[in-house]
Order: sequence, then structure tokens, then C-alpha cells
Amino acid sequence: MSPSTKRSTWRVAAAILGALHAAGAVAWWARMAGGFPIAHAHFVANRGIPALLVGVGVAMGLAAARGSEPGCRIGIAALAGGWLGFAVAARWVFPVSMARVEVWIVLVLAAAAASVALRRSSGVTRAAVLGPAIAVGVVALLVQRAPAPSTRPSGEPGVFTPLRPSPCDHTGLVEAELGPVHVVVAPLLTFESVSPDRCWTALAPGDAWRGRPPICVGEARDEDVLRVMFEGEGRSLLEVRARGSTLALDAITALDQPVYSHLNGFTAVRLEGPGSLSIALSPCEGLRLGFPAATREPLRFAALERADELAVFEATEAEKGPFTPLCRGPLRPGEPLILSIFADDVVVGELRVHDWAEQASLEPSPTAGWGIPQNAIELWGGESPGVGVVALSLAATSVGRGWHSVGHRAGVYRNRIEVIAAPADGAADGPARPGR
Repeated sequence: MSPSTKRSTWRVAAAILGALHAAGAVAWWARMAGGFPIAHAHFVANRGIPALLVGVGVAMGLAAARGSEPGCRIGIAALAGGWLGFAVAARWVFPVSMARVEVWIVLVLAAAAASVALRRSSGVTRAAVLGPAIAVGVVALLVQRAPAPSTRPSGEPGVFTPLRPSPCDHTGLVEAELGPVHVVVAPLLTFESVSPDRCWTALAPGDAWRGRPPICVGEARDEDVLRVMFEGEGRSLLEVRARGSTLALDAITALDQPVYSHLNGFTAVRLEGPGSLSIALSPCEGLRLGFPAATREPLRFAALERADELAVFEATEAEKGPFTPLCRGPLRPGEPLILSIFADDVVVGELRVHDWAEQASLEPSPTAGWGIPQNAIELWGGESPGVGVVALSLAATSVGRGWHSVGHRAGVYRNRIEVIAAPADGAADGPARPGR
């Protein structure tokens, strides 16, 4: 190959690779969450490194336009070094999610490209180019690892008393009637998508991303009390007791080890009734929250910003930020969170959730950004008008952009809920029984 042909090859390669990486960096910037402080790791990953890649891409394009073979070689080597650091760190940090042939291909190609690009360079030049590039690749990978679990399990170990195993088919759902509104409560801590090694759940191999759903393994009934035991990601015990117009639920889940998850649920409440349904949260009782009719409609959700303050936000698009605060109100430690349920502007009952706030993570969400914590109370519309879902989580990444995982600490989680019907014509019109 003639010298001029070699120079032309390096120029074309540099122009193409620089443009591709710059375009990819812009796309990453647009897709990932913003609003993090400059010193935060996700600012580095979502804003700092993409900006650096755009700069490298522009520099490579200029080197190619000017016919600078050394500049083209250095740019290609820098990109290859970044990918080399990323691939090596991926195999080390995520031994399950990144145990795939694609990572080995990237590693081999990056090493080969760096070697060829810097073949004529001195050891000092190689170290000066590859050292920082490899470091950037390692940092970009490490930021994707879930932070240490920050939930706060409040149950005492002795509160979990297992039942004798027995045949049962309970689903873990509890049904009640609040006037014209049919309520289905899912009080068990469940994990829909999990990570085996703190990576993005979307990268878990095969079905490893699927959380184990709670399966009924034992059941005991008294006249007005139902006790059911489940096994899933942890061991759960559910007690349902009917007391007049009140249905009392006490769900306990014991996790023997931390669980890292993208989507999960502490409590889910499905409402179905005639007319328009809405709820109000006790810290912001003057703000009525309806259920969005379309999936792209801006999400309204609540989050515990501090241990004693709840805030309600509205997303910009669907569940993505930036987020506009609609209300902030006090939720003092030990106080239950009260969800008042309305049907056509008439209150039909309420749910008192006693343990959510005490156990919720207050650490920033890697997918939401803009200061939003990992905990959330989300409102989703159902498959038809008159249907709404309220989903409470202690630590999840359903709000925002990405499939990052966050952790639940090992420990015992408690979830006490009271479903209370509003009086109808002076008489209690409450849940009839601890239904399935």
C-alpha cells in the first residue's frame, strides 16, 4: 500500500469513527437523565463523557480534513483505549450480565486498533494517549453499577413467624368494596425485573432479569383472619383481618440478601368504578390527582424527598423529566400516609399506609435525575376509563430514563395497610371480607 493510500485510509477511518462516536454521544446525552450536580457520577456519565466524545469526534474530523495522519492515529487510539477500558471493566464488574461474546469482540478489536494506531509511537505517547482513554472507559462502566442499597427495612426479625407448608392458591391480592369502587390491593414486596450483578436489568442474560413472583406455600384461616405464606425473591407472610368497615392488611417480607431491581412494587392498588376516579395524598390533601388516560401523558407522581416531607411532581413527557413540583407537604415520622379515594368528586374511602415512608430510600434515582429520589408513588391509567392504578415503591427506577438497577437492603420489610370505607347514609359500608 502506498504512503498516500495509507494516509487516505487513516483519514477516512478517523472521519467515520469520530462522526459515529460524536453522534452516539449526542444520542446518549438526549436519552439519559439530567439534572445531577456537576460532582455527581451520573453527571460525569451522562453529560461529561458525552461532551468529551463530541470534542474528540470534532478533533478527529479536523485532523482528517487537514490530512494529519498522526492526529488521525491518536484519535483512533484514544477511542480504542476507551473501549478497551470499558470492556475489561465490564467483564470484571458485571461477571454475569457481561459474560457475552460481544464484550470479548469489543475487547479484541479495541486492543488491535490501539496497537496498530500507535505502532510507530513512543512509549511516552502510548501512555499519554491510552492511559487517560482507558480510565475514561472504566469510569463510564463503573457509573452503571447500582449504588449500595439505601432502603431502610423496619421490621424486627422475630416478627416473621412462618406457617406450616400446606396446599394453597392465594394470589397475594386482597379485594374490597369502597362504595361503588372495587379495590384490589397487592401488599407484597415484589420484584418484576432484577439484576444478578447490579448491572442494567435489560442486560441480564436469558430470563435472569425476571424476578421470582411470590408463590403461595401455606395458608391458615380463622373466622375473620386469613394468614398466607409466600416464597419469591424473599419469604412473605400476609395477614388479612376484617374489622367492621376496615380491612387491615399486614404484609411482612424477609430478604436474606440484597436485591437489585429496575421495576418492583411495595404496594399496588387497582381502582375500578363508575365515573371519574382520583386520589388525594394526606400531605397534599388539597391537590386531587387523576389517572392519565394515555401512556405518553405526563406522569404525576409523589416522592418522599426528605424523611419528613412528601412532594408531588409532574413529568415533562410520560415518566421523563425535568419534573415540575405541584405540591410539598409534611409527612412526619410515624404518621401513616393516607390516600383518600374519590369517585366523581365524592370520597368513598381511604387507604392508610403505615410503613412506606419509614422504609423508603431517600437517595437520588439514577434514571430520574433532577433530584428525584428512588422511592415513588406513581399513578397510571387503566385499560379503560374508570380504572386507575396507584403503585408505591421503596427503591425503583421506573421514573426517568434507562434500565439501571437500585437495591433493597437485606432485612425484614413490613407493610401495614388499612382499607377504610367512608360512611354511607350514616352506616358503615365497608369491605365485606378478606377476599382474594
